[in-house]
Amino acid sequence: MEKEFSVPMSRPEIGQEEIEAVLATLKSGWPSQGKGWYKTRR
Repeated sequence: MEKEFSVPMSRPEIGQEEIEAVLATLKSGWPSQGKGWYKTRR
């Protein structure tokens, strides 16, 4: 008999600072290798 597995879900808290960081990354043209990448890895 298999157990049911459930992952609790919640709404993320995304503020203006996070939105601006995403936009800056996309506008840079380097979304996977730009300066912002290192900030998320620390």
